[in-house]
Amino acid sequence: MTDPAVPTQSSDRKGSIPQILAVAVAAAVAVAVLVTAGWFGVRWALTDTNAADARDSALDGARQAAINLNSINPDDVAGSVALMESSTTGDMHDQIEKSRDQVTQLATQSKTRLEATVLSAALTELNTDEDTAAALVVVAQTSTYPDKPPTRQRVTWTMNMHETDGVWKAAQATTLGQPVLLDDPGAQAPAPAPAPEDTEEGGS
Repeated sequence: MTDPAVPTQSSDRKGSIPQILAVAVAAAVAVAVLVTAGWFGVRWALTDTNAADARDSALDGARQAAINLNSINPDDVAGSVALMESSTTGDMHDQIEKSRDQVTQLATQSKTRLEATVLSAALTELNTDEDTAAALVVVAQTSTYPDKPPTRQRVTWTMNMHETDGVWKAAQATTLGQPVLLDDPGAQAPAPAPAPEDTEEGGS
């Protein structure tokens, strides 16, 4: 006969204390795995977003640098040179700064207006760890002279870019191949060919 005061083990008991602890530990491990996976997912998304932002910014900087380096306003040569300097960094910036007076004198004397538009641009390299990039930029440069019709040519540039204080600037710029002459914006349309004269065939 059993003593009612002494608890007995029941067959419907859900588990012993070690089993309950094991389940709790397993649940905690599962939560930790989910949290870790979520963190790495967020980190990957942030890294991918940062790379996309850097790619867009570097490409925008290359486009702007190509425009500034291929444009001169004869009415504001000093301002044009200042734009060139603002789009460059390192040795290239120092070189433009040293030749500022010479460039200003030549541009003022020639009175030639240079205007550039980007036809196409693409990044060929991007290093987000070192904040460097390389770009290929094709521009159409229109030269307007005071005493002759303007000319328009296509120039291809390879540009090494570097991020400086949050702004992507050209550290080096080199033309690739020879400029290609495009349509002359000052040329007149060719005159239409004369209509053929009517001929009459005689007969006897």
